[in-house]
Amino acid sequence: MLTLVYEHLRVDLAPQVARVAVFMGIAADAALLELATRQADFDFMAAHKEQFSDEIIGIPHRLLLRCRVNVGYEHRVESPTP
Repeated sequence: MLTLVYEHLRVDLAPQVARVAVFMGIAADAALLELATRQADFDFMAAHKEQFSDEIIGIPHRLLLRCRVNVGYEHRVESPTP
């Protein structure tokens, strides 16, 4: 299980993106990590909001609203079961 803390994502996104890559078993070089970090940035997602849907990720909308007002939110991602 990988724990992602909202505040950590807001303060320093790049190391969190690298953690996710390692957790997922992705051998990411510096260029791929830079691209993933840029596209995982909150400003990037806001600028391209038509490409993102809250329905896809399965997190209740009320929790996403808490994220957006910086109340604090922890989302746990579990490894898929083989």
